[in-house]
Amino acid sequence: MLPVFLTVVGDNVGTMLVPFNFEARMRCLKPRTTVAERMAVMCVLPLILAGILGFHGRQAQLAEYLRSLILRNTLKHGAWTSSHTSELIDAVHFLCIFEEHHGTITSVLWEMVVSTIANVKITATSLLKVLIAYMDMKVASHKFYLL
Repeated sequence: MLPVFLTVVGDNVGTMLVPFNFEARMRCLKPRTTVAERMAVMCVLPLILAGILGFHGRQAQLAEYLRSLILRNTLKHGAWTSSHTSELIDAVHFLCIFEEHHGTITSVLWEMVVSTIANVKITATSLLKVLIAYMDMKVASHKFYLL
């Protein structure tokens, strides 16, 4: 199921685990316009983060996907401070609704803060500024204190 959702969001996923006759149908799901891409990010990305990768026991996959999402989009579009990335910020914000993900989010964001790439640092601080109001302060302060 994950490869289908990732294709809808526009990620290039390997289709080795997908039957051959289904592979062509999956390629049709990939957004072809910027509007379709924005709609997919607004509607499907929160489901991927919270519903599929946020399922119990998948914290490592969630952290890895969140890390790659931030890095990939930061390197492609620049820091997440402009309006074209507001959908991405909203998707990560949706993940903050669930307290069990606060530790994962703060860990990934802290890794981004200490990155050597300036745009990645700007993205991480922008996300922290937006998300810190919705996170459990005990988890966030404990995580940043330990690091």
